[in-house]
Amino acid sequence: MKHISEKYNFLKPVKISKLIRMGRKFDGGYVVDSNIIKNSNNLISLGLGSDWSFELDYLKLKNNKIHIYDHTINSWPYIKDIVKYFRRFVTFKTTYCGFKDRLNNYRKFKEFLNLDNVTFFKEKITYPIKNKKDTDIDKIFSRINKQDNIILKCDIEGSEFEIIEQIIKYSGRIDMLIFEFHWINQSKNKELFIE
Repeated sequence: MKHISEKYNFLKPVKISKLIRMGRKFDGGYVVDSNIIKNSNNLISLGLGSDWSFELDYLKLKNNKIHIYDHTINSWPYIKDIVKYFRRFVTFKTTYCGFKDRLNNYRKFKEFLNLDNVTFFKEKITYPIKNKKDTDIDKIFSRINKQDNIILKCDIEGSEFEIIEQIIKYSGRIDMLIFEFHWINQSKNKELFIE
């Protein structure tokens, strides 16, 4: 069994009573402290994928802001799905509702990214920065007001380990950290673990 080094003990969960679920009921949703959510006004979302249900629930609570970083997001998967279901529809392999659902998914995706309080950066989160499309935690926090109450959600498919040290630098400005670790056994940063 592998254990995280003691220097990361600050990441251990704390038991509290006022929890709420935000986002969908499966992957993409999180159980969070309702008081911190109510007092925050800015969500930094590192990695969005095709599920923005947590971010949408966050916006429903009050007039919050979201900064989203994901270099992999584009319209192509939605368009492929629309074309696929159009073919199925004209060959009587699906109903009009099946096709219409794919159109609605694409419309909702575009509407979400174009909301006034959502800022989308098509940038890759990494450290150190290697090219123009890359960004790091320093650059992200330079774009945020110092007085904002920040929630940081991190789901960037294996790059989480590259930026932990940078996140620690800004721990005084982060009210809640939501972290998904992926591919732990494949991590290049082996000093995180001890046998």
